Amino acid sequence: MIVSKTQADKILAGPGAREMPQAAVSAMNGAVPDDSAGKDAAAGTNETMTEDYSVPAPFSVNIRFDETMEKLTKKDTEGWRWKTGSGYRWDDRKVSAYFDTLKEKYDTPYGKVNFMTHKGVLIQMDSSNCGWQLNTDASVRNLENGVDSGEQTVDPAWNSGLVYSSDSEVGDKYVEVSISEQKVFLFEDGREVYETDCVTGTRGVSETEKGVFQVIYKASPSTLNGTDSYGNKYEQEVNYWIDFNGSQGMHDATWRSQFGGNIYETNGSHGCVNLPLEAAEKIYKEVYTYYPVIVY
Repeated sequence: MIVSKTQADKILAGPGAREMPQAAVSAMNGAVPDDSAGKDAAAGTNETMTEDYSVPAPFSVNIRFDETMEKLTKKDTEGWRWKTGSGYRWDDRKVSAYFDTLKEKYDTPYGKVNFMTHKGVLIQMDSSNCGWQLNTDASVRNLENGVDSGEQTVDPAWNSGLVYSSDSEVGDKYVEVSISEQKVFLFEDGREVYETDCVTGTRGVSETEKGVFQVIYKASPSTLNGTDSYGNKYEQEVNYWIDFNGSQGMHDATWRSQFGGNIYETNGSHGCVNLPLEAAEKIYKEVYTYYPVIVY
């Protein structure tokens, strides 16, 4: 006999009786209750427990600044990292704050810079846009990826893209421009790899500014526009343009048949460093943004 819910309620009717649940009615009729929803809920709970749990995971690591090591202990890094079911979770703000304190210690963006010329002469130069500048965001990524991979020592990142050196304030890759010699030298890994004649700004009229700079950007080809020292506007197409001081840069000068010597004394540039086409191409291919350029 099949019992309806109304009949079941009558069977159980009496003082204080309550309506019979549908599951009980189904049981009286021999049906098995559907508890799939409960199973799904339980499964969901287990999944949440597996994926969303979070356990503190402090660590120790060394951060390499040339021959100096900044050491972080597990006590230092409490609250920086957590182990989860799918990997690690970081508090980027705390890691960033730490690297900001290191910027105060290691950044040397402006001021006086000591420089050793290709002749081995130590000179002191004014730096307008060159120096060691820690890249916080990239350094955070280096540390987090390194620690997650189990590395014991990690390297910070610099805006120059160069490897930090405590011995050199411009690094071991740079372009050296000697106005007195009318020469340009390209250095890589502390070694001179290329040399060329050049023509700098006309002496006493549009002299090339001296100092320690960094490549701001480069373009190939490019159109140079400006006004010369006599108030005349000019527009010049060049194949390779390397800007290192606002409107002052290095570029090819195909209109010139000679470079070097004393040309700059009476027939120099508007302030840029003029180069033979092949030299401009060579240097253009080697340098990049933040590459140091020293002019003296």
